[in-house]
Amino acid sequence: MRDDRAEAGQIIIDTISTLPLFKDLEGVWNDLLGRSGSDNPFLTFEWLVSWWEAFGRRRDLLVLVARKNGDIIGIAPLMGHRSFMPGCKVPGVEFIGAPDADYHDFIVLEDREKVIELFLRTILQARRHTLLRFSEIPEDSPNLAPLRRVLSGATGLLRSEHVKTRCHYIPVDPDLSWDERFRGLKSNMRASLKRLLNRYGEVGELELAGVSSEDVRDSLRELSFHHVRGWGRRGRPSVLENPAHLDFLESLYELLSKKGWMEFSRLHVGGRLVGIHYGFGYKGTYYYYLVSYSDEFSRYSPGKVLLYSLLREAHRRGFELLDLLRGTESYKASWTERSRPNYEVMAFRRNSSGAVSYLWFEKAKPLLVKIAILRSLRERWRSRTDRRPEEGNGA
Repeated sequence: MRDDRAEAGQIIIDTISTLPLFKDLEGVWNDLLGRSGSDNPFLTFEWLVSWWEAFGRRRDLLVLVARKNGDIIGIAPLMGHRSFMPGCKVPGVEFIGAPDADYHDFIVLEDREKVIELFLRTILQARRHTLLRFSEIPEDSPNLAPLRRVLSGATGLLRSEHVKTRCHYIPVDPDLSWDERFRGLKSNMRASLKRLLNRYGEVGELELAGVSSEDVRDSLRELSFHHVRGWGRRGRPSVLENPAHLDFLESLYELLSKKGWMEFSRLHVGGRLVGIHYGFGYKGTYYYYLVSYSDEFSRYSPGKVLLYSLLREAHRRGFELLDLLRGTESYKASWTERSRPNYEVMAFRRNSSGAVSYLWFEKAKPLLVKIAILRSLRERWRSRTDRRPEEGNGA
């Protein structure tokens, strides 16, 4: 059963707008993903359906399926959503999972440019979407160039593109011994780790252990408790303050652990908690997703020791890469200089609403963000200056 269709040549686009029809795709989804060149855990059926069941209530499901001669050759995992701008909400389309997924993309096997063109045509024919926002598309996506070409040739659209964020990664080099891999880290990182490991060694042996299915709920609550406290000290809210996010993580654990793709672990020393990591081990890559740390060891860089332990575990198990995912936090650059950009591609209808939206999202909002960042940096500088001892006071 199909909700809607638009046909062009041999390729037919089906529009899936209900959860039962979405779930009917489970049997083919991951196989298609594995052959698409866009494969990562954030595009698996399990991740997307878990996210939708937790957060899809105020959004419209819009999964587009491309068929050729009866076979599925492409999927666009999209949703209708309203983006905020001063005074109004802008109706638009974006990938399922935004803003919680670190990577988004289309899933296409063949005829990429034609399939993407038909996906966009189907969206625009609905005439209720002013903004098409495709965020967090990796630089190496096989769909990025076809998407650019389709939008460049489209009439009636204003187009925008920029680097959304960067994703740092650490090559694990499983063919090397651990000592050789450790020597590959930056010299200051090696020295810092040696000091920290000696400090923790005074307490006991560091032990990294996976969370069992019986302990998932307790460990999720503990992860949330420390995550909320940690972000609160920075004056920022934690995503785990939302109970729906914990429901999502629990559902995701249940589905991904059955496939062997779940990496939920706790690091202890002398029986005392150091930190918790909730992430994924997927097809040769270890994904560093959500972490929190115990206050007890806050003076001794628990995050650095947890990441060291995860890197060593990834090496022991033969993973090829440790993906630190999106974000430009300074600690990532201290571990590795390697990073890849994620892109955001947007398109706006060429009408009054689209033009105003384009000016806001492409011009005004980025400017306001820059001003806010500059203000924050200025306040930090003033705060540090105010704390410095006065010259000549003997301090």
